[in-house]
Amino acid sequence: MNPTAADFIHDPDKGLPYDSEPVMEGFDHTGKPVDGKHWSCVARTLTNPVTKHKQYQARVCTTGGAAGELFDPAQSEISLLTANNTNTGREWYQFRDRTEESFNHYLAFLRTGNTAHRRRAERA
Repeated sequence: MNPTAADFIHDPDKGLPYDSEPVMEGFDHTGKPVDGKHWSCVARTLTNPVTKHKQYQARVCTTGGAAGELFDPAQSEISLLTANNTNTGREWYQFRDRTEESFNHYLAFLRTGNTAHRRRAERA
C-alpha cells in the first residue's frame, strides 16, 4: 500500500521521524566541539536519529559588504555572531546549509587558519 499525505502528519503515537529532535554537533571559531545551540557555535551538523541523514550548516554573513561570506574569526569579532545590524535590524550571521565538502573545508580553515580552505569552502 502506498503512503498518503495523512501518513506523514505529525503523530507522536506513531513515532515518525518528524518527532525526533536532530542530534547537534557544533564547533566554535577554533574548530573545537561546542554545543550546537551555544552562541559561539559557527559550524554544526544536524543528524536525524531515525534516518541518520546529516545536514551541514555554517554561519554566513547576511548583511553588509561581506554578505554571503563565511564567518572569519580573523576579520570579524566573535560578538557579531549574535548581534544585529543597527541599520537593517537583521542578524549579522545566520546558519546556512552547506555541502559536506564545503563544511569539511570550513572546519579545516577554523582549525588551521589557512585561508585557502575558506576560499574552497565558499566555492564548494
